[in-house]
Amino acid sequence: MRNSLSILIWASLWLAAALPLVAEDVTVNVEANRNQLYLGESFILQINVAGSGAAEPDLSLIKNANVRSLGKQNNSNYNIRFVNGQMTRQGFSGLIISYEITPLAAGSFQAGPVGVTVNGRRLAAEGPSLTVTDIEKEDLVKLAITSSSETV
Repeated sequence: MRNSLSILIWASLWLAAALPLVAEDVTVNVEANRNQLYLGESFILQINVAGSGAAEPDLSLIKNANVRSLGKQNNSNYNIRFVNGQMTRQGFSGLIISYEITPLAAGSFQAGPVGVTVNGRRLAAEGPSLTVTDIEKEDLVKLAITSSSETV
C-alpha cells in the first residue's frame, strides 16, 4: 500500500511538471541587459514568448540601429512546491529570442515596440528605453611612449 502510494505521488509530480501550459495565454516580454551605454556599444535585447515554442519577431520599428540576431532557444523550467497539501507551480515555458542592437545616434533610444507573430496571432510589447551617451570629443590628445630597455 505504501509503495503504490509513493508511486502515485511520483507519477502525479511528473505529470504536473510535464504537462504543457495549454490553458495559459501567450505573453510577450521584452527586456534589455542594460539601460545606459556609449555610442558604438551594443546591448542585448531579449524577447521572452511565454506559452509558445514558435514565434516570429518583427523588429522593423526599431530605427537608427544595427540589429543582429543571436538566435532562439526553447526554455522550460518549473518549481513545484507542496505546502500543507497545497501544490504551487511557478516557472516559464516558451521561447527566448536574443538580438544584439547597436544604436547609431546619441540620445534617448527606444528599442521597440516589438511585434511577435504566434500561431497567426500578432502580439506587441513595448521595448525598453535606453540612454545612449555620445563620446566626448577632445581637441588635444597627449600620448607618451616609453621603452623598458635602452636599445630596441
